[in-house]
Amino acid sequence: MAAAEAFFLEPTSPDYWKAGEDLFARNIEVLRLELDAWRAHVEEREDSSVALMREAAELEAAVTTLQRARSIKVFSVLPAAARDGRH
Repeated sequence: MAAAEAFFLEPTSPDYWKAGEDLFARNIEVLRLELDAWRAHVEEREDSSVALMREAAELEAAVTTLQRARSIKVFSVLPAAARDGRH
């Protein structure tokens, strides 16, 4: 199932970049990284899982900074940093 979900995340992201939707493209990348992290966790590749989730958290923080700079209010249900096991 996760592989099928990843299929829907990856092909669309470059189109968003081309359309000037950089924030949306970055959010898609955060979701892709989170999905890859969970897949790694299920496959018992914990080092990869944690590294991917941390990468997602860092990118998500950068997206949040851009959103604030552009006065855009978007709220994540659960920030990626809370899902990497550190919080």
